[in-house]
Amino acid sequence: MNKPVYLTEAGYKKLLKQLDTLEKNLAELMATKDNIWHKGGDGWHDNFGFEELERTDIMLSRQIEEIKETIKTANLVTPPNTNESVMIGHKTIVVFDNGEERTFEIVGYLESDSSKNMIAYDTLLGSAILGAKRGDVRRCGEGKEKKHLTIKKIFR
Repeated sequence: MNKPVYLTEAGYKKLLKQLDTLEKNLAELMATKDNIWHKGGDGWHDNFGFEELERTDIMLSRQIEEIKETIKTANLVTPPNTNESVMIGHKTIVVFDNGEERTFEIVGYLESDSSKNMIAYDTLLGSAILGAKRGDVRRCGEGKEKKHLTIKKIFR
């Protein structure tokens, strides 16, 4: 991971919970793998069940290491104490060039949830409005999908 990662307290807790779940899954998998290895004869030779568990082991181990690295290098963001410009932790009302108004909450890395209008700072929309002040007009999107939007209100 080359670029800085920003997490809110909720995002940090979410990653810790995800890490705990993955580590439990890996422990269960290791016990199952050991059992299949002993029942399968010579361990790995022509033992599809064991081979499949081996692939899953590798995948879970990689996910665990990625999360550990993210947690280790992440910058924890405290809730903003001013509403001067859009920051992680703010909610903002945005008016698109077609007149549509939407409210979004800017959240940390891996915290996006479109059903709750939560967008991460590193998404196209999040990065377009991050740092904007009330009344600022920003461009968002790519190619023919590029739209203008205006920051109507910033709040917590």
